[in-house]
Formats: sequence, C-alpha cells, structure tokens
Amino acid sequence: MAEQERQPGFLKLIWRGIRELFDQFLMILDLPTTSKATDPRLRRLRRIYYSDPQINTSYRQVRDILRGHVHKKNYDYYDRMLSTERLVLRATRNIRGSTSYDILSQTQQLSAKIVALVEQLEDIDEIATLYKNPDSDEAKTMVESRQWLVSRIEEALKLQASIPAKVVSFNTSKTRRKLDQLGESIDRLMLQLDDILESYDEIDAYHQIPSLEDLEGITDETEETHDRSSHL
Repeated sequence: MAEQERQPGFLKLIWRGIRELFDQFLMILDLPTTSKATDPRLRRLRRIYYSDPQINTSYRQVRDILRGHVHKKNYDYYDRMLSTERLVLRATRNIRGSTSYDILSQTQQLSAKIVALVEQLEDIDEIATLYKNPDSDEAKTMVESRQWLVSRIEEALKLQASIPAKVVSFNTSKTRRKLDQLGESIDRLMLQLDDILESYDEIDAYHQIPSLEDLEGITDETEETHDRSSHL
C-alpha cells in the first residue's frame, strides 16, 4: 500500500527530470522550452552569456540582439541581470538533483520581472518625446515616473544580485536548513518584485499615464480637427 502511494510521486520526479534535461537541450538549440514561454530575445542572450564568462554588452552579437528593441542607455540593465544569472548557473553546478535547476529557473523568473520594468521604462521614454514643453504637467509626470522606475529597477537588480552569494553559502554548508533558507530567500525576492510591479501600476493609475495607443488616437483626432478647420 505504501509502495502504491509513493509511486505517483516517484513518476512525477522522473518526468520532471526528463523535462528539465529536454529544456536544457532546447535552450542550446535556441528553441522555446516546455516549461515556460520565454522571450526569444532573452533566450538568445542567455545562450550567449552562459557560454562565455567574458561576454557583455560590448560584444557585437549581444548588441545585434538588443539593437532596435532596447535603447542603448538601458543595455546595462540587461548586462547586470544576465551576468547575475551566469554566476548563479556556475554556482549551482555542484548542487545535485533538481535543486540547481529550480534555483536558476527562479532567478530567470526574477529577470523576467526586471525586463517588464525596463520595458515600462522604454515606453515612458517614448511617450515623453511627444511632450515638447518640459514645463508641462505631462512632461513633469513622465520625469517623475521615470525616476521612480529607475530606482525600482536598481532595487530589483540589487535583490537579484544577492542570489549568487546565497548559493555559495549553501555550497559551503550543503545542509537542508541552508537549502530551505535559500528557497525562502528567493521566494521573498519574488514577492518584493511583485510588490514593485504592483506599486508601479498604482502610480501609473494615479498619474493616468497614457498609453501609446491613446496618444495616437489623440493625435489622429487633432489632425482631423485641424483638417476640418482649414477647409472652413
């Protein structure tokens, strides 16, 4: 009876191991993984960063992936984020079982949240170009929102950068207690980043920051009004 109760868990563990190996193989081939849909651009960057400890955003192959999608002034965010992932990957190589995969996977999930913040920053920068008068209320709102986002991105990157040291601490002791502390610490980081994203949504609603689609609609209406006036 006890054997039958253990069997589902054992089969689940076997399947999980197979899926993890398959995911790693897919990453090498630069293909989507089975566990989660990853941004193809981020997946390609990971493959490059993981393969060489010297890689950074000064390399042409990295810049080619970012060019046209990320502003140059935001390249450093990607470099710091991916460098942290690379350190976690190296630090977890000596950890047996699925733990190393779990830690790296959670670190990558943190990166996805950081990317979401950087993308919001890119949107704000694009919207800000539409406000020519720096003294207008809209332009000031953009500046305030940008400053807030930059501080949150820096905070998120510092939180993520603390993971490699925690992994090294676990490697030196390799006790179950240290492993549990490591998992709890990463979970807290995830919650903190969720709070950062939610608080941005709140400030976004408070300032009523328009989307690019809204602004395009306003621009179209203005042009139509101007055209009608010119015919009168």
